[in-house]
Amino acid sequence: MAERQATVRVNEAKRQAIESRDSHFLALEWFVNHDLSTFLKQYPDYAPFPETVLAARERMNWCREQLRKVWAGLDPAGIRLMILLGLKKSPDWKDRKGLIGGEFHSAEVKPEEVLLDPTFAVDACSWTEIVIEQEKNFEGQQFIIQENGEEEVGDPGVFDFGSFGPPEAKLMADWQTSGIRCEFKTNFQNAIYSLMQESWRAKICPICRKYFVAGKSAQAYCSHECYVERKNKASLDYFRKKGRAKRVARTKRKMG
Repeated sequence: MAERQATVRVNEAKRQAIESRDSHFLALEWFVNHDLSTFLKQYPDYAPFPETVLAARERMNWCREQLRKVWAGLDPAGIRLMILLGLKKSPDWKDRKGLIGGEFHSAEVKPEEVLLDPTFAVDACSWTEIVIEQEKNFEGQQFIIQENGEEEVGDPGVFDFGSFGPPEAKLMADWQTSGIRCEFKTNFQNAIYSLMQESWRAKICPICRKYFVAGKSAQAYCSHECYVERKNKASLDYFRKKGRAKRVARTKRKMG
C-alpha cells in the first residue's frame, strides 16, 4: 500500500513568522533574566545598542530595567514602552531645573512624561546620571571628525548622550492597506513589538520570580518544576491547616 501523503500543507510564510516570533520571545527572556554578559554571548544580535556605542552596557542595563517594568505592568502611561520601541525621545532631561533628589519641585518644569507617569522621574534621572558620567570623560578632549574626506576637529556634542533608549523607529503610512506600520532599527525593538502584540504572554513566575513568555493564557508558572513546587506547597499547607486534624479524628474513630 502506498504511503499516504499529507493533505494539509503548512503555510511556509506562517511557519517562518512563528519561528521568528519564538526567537524574539526567547531573546527577551534571556535579556530580562540574565546578566548582560551572559545575554550578549547567547543573543548578540538582540543587543539594544552595539557594544561599540559609548556607554553601551550602561544603556543596555537601563533598558533592561525599563523592560522589566513594562513586563510587570508598571508602565501605566506607556512611556517606557514607547522609549524602548524608539517612538519617543526626550533629549533635554539633564537641562531641567528644579530637579532635586530625583524629584521635580516645580510644576512648570515637569516634563510631559512625568505629568503622565510620576514614577518615570526616577528612571529618567538614572539615565541622566549615565549621560553626566559619560560627558565627564570628554571634558577638554578634542575629536577628529571625517567629513567629505577631510578631517576636522569636533567636540563631544556630536554624540547624542541625552536621547533616551534605542534608535528611533520610522512610521510608515500605507495608502493601499489604509494602515500605519513601524519600521524598527534593531532586533531588540522587533522583539518587544512582537511581545506587545501578545502582551498576555508576558508573565512573572510566582515561585522563582522569573520573567517568562507563556505558551497559553492559563500558564501561570515558568516550568514544570515550579508548578510541582507550588502544588506540593499547597498540599502541605492544606495538611497543616486541615489534614492533620482530619487524620487525628479518623484515627480516634478507628480506635473506638
